[in-house]
Amino acid sequence: YLDVDSFLRFMAASAVVVNMDSLFTLGHNFCLYLHPETNKFHFIPWDVDRAMANFPAFGTNDEKMNLSLTKPYAA
Repeated sequence: YLDVDSFLRFMAASAVVVNMDSLFTLGHNFCLYLHPETNKFHFIPWDVDRAMANFPAFGTNDEKMNLSLTKPYAA
């Protein structure tokens, strides 16, 4: 039911732009789209105004500087 390639691209892009207000931390700010031809779900990001580690509620500045692709979340 899930387009895995699309989902992995979505997660990678969220990690690269350090979107702290995303599925990684709060579990929201995305839409699910059911493609009518493949009958698989795709994740579509939205409300990315807190990307680039611009979310004061999650971690100190030092913790945010240590974020990486293998740990794209603070705490």
